[in-house]
Amino acid sequence: MNIEGILNIIEKNSFNSEELERIFEAIIGNHEFIENSTHKKIEFHLRLCSNMDIISLGFIAGKLCMSERTLCRRLQRENLKFSHLVDEERKNRCYQLLRNGTVNGTTIALALGFSEPAYFYQKFGKWSGFRFSEAKLLLAHDPDSIDEIFNVKSKRRSNHTLATVTPHTYSLGNNQEQ
Repeated sequence: MNIEGILNIIEKNSFNSEELERIFEAIIGNHEFIENSTHKKIEFHLRLCSNMDIISLGFIAGKLCMSERTLCRRLQRENLKFSHLVDEERKNRCYQLLRNGTVNGTTIALALGFSEPAYFYQKFGKWSGFRFSEAKLLLAHDPDSIDEIFNVKSKRRSNHTLATVTPHTYSLGNNQEQ
């Protein structure tokens, strides 16, 4: 079983954060379930972390029982940067929050761990090629346009390349706007 299979099982069941932590620790301890790439292990930790505010290189390095420098070296061997992996997780969560009906930019920014909504709006433009206000209007007229907003084939800026959004389920609980 690979990481995607494990995540699908976890997402289909209701677990609190303590239960998820115990499941995760059991899986990490059993390397036959974890692919031998550092970035897959990091992605797994990022998906299980409910609070993006606590995500840091040191936090993830500690979860993987290695130093920050070792983690950076291993990612460098895979031609990746930690910030890129965090960015991809934020983009995936943004997609899911918008798909689930959360359209308040400030609410999404806070859920994704941005210190200021302006940083989120800037990043959203890089992810999608749309200003957040444009995306909000599109979603108001057609909730299914979220796929168009995040789809590489429909991007508006020709010099901007997006990775495909991997669907995961994230929500803010009650989905009420503030």
